[in-house]
Amino acid sequence: MKKIILFSLAIATFTQLSAQKVGGGIEGGMSYSWLATDSKKATTDGGRLGFVYGLFMDINLTDNFAFSTGVNVIENGGVLKYSQMIKLQTNDGLYQLDSTATVFYKLRYLELPLSIKGKTKEIGYITYFGKAGLSPMISIRSRADVSDTEVKNIDNNNAIVDDLENLNIKDEINIFNFGLHLGAGIEYSLGGSTAVVVEVQFHNNFLDMTKDNSEQNNTSSITSSLLQLKAGIKF
Repeated sequence: MKKIILFSLAIATFTQLSAQKVGGGIEGGMSYSWLATDSKKATTDGGRLGFVYGLFMDINLTDNFAFSTGVNVIENGGVLKYSQMIKLQTNDGLYQLDSTATVFYKLRYLELPLSIKGKTKEIGYITYFGKAGLSPMISIRSRADVSDTEVKNIDNNNAIVDDLENLNIKDEINIFNFGLHLGAGIEYSLGGSTAVVVEVQFHNNFLDMTKDNSEQNNTSSITSSLLQLKAGIKF
């Protein structure tokens, strides 16, 4: 009987400590991304407005610091305008684009953020915080729209391609990406451990998102940056 009582007390104590040390919730919002390249054939010609959503978890290390992680789905991409002929690898074959090509990259990643979060004490129901950390990402969808150009399928006897929207370019995009993120925001307490969270976050992804393909004679690098505005509920 004593063992049962002690075990029950241990479980209750652990549950209470966990509730104090760990918090999490759901979040979602809008993102704006853009691309940069070291290629002399291309210039940035616009960004992409998309969505971000997922789950987050804070593990409190002290009263003012926490380890923050979670899982997010992030839409990424942007527009590049090319001044020379290029080749684009799709699931239907290798495409040749003429020198007036504009390519709208529409990418989606699964992000597993790892960051340190610093926060103030609650001031009038509001806790202010800042965070910084790493953003490992896995590509889960890779599409592109091509405009203002004549496109030939080299692997299909140079047949002219008419459908230039949502081309599957997964063979063009590296499955892994990696970057840094900085964020700041507020938590507005609704009572107990429940709070509304609003955050602005900037991502700088420094790995080349495209593969170097010898058939394409393409060794240029394309990287992306991202600005997010998110809101969520913390429990």
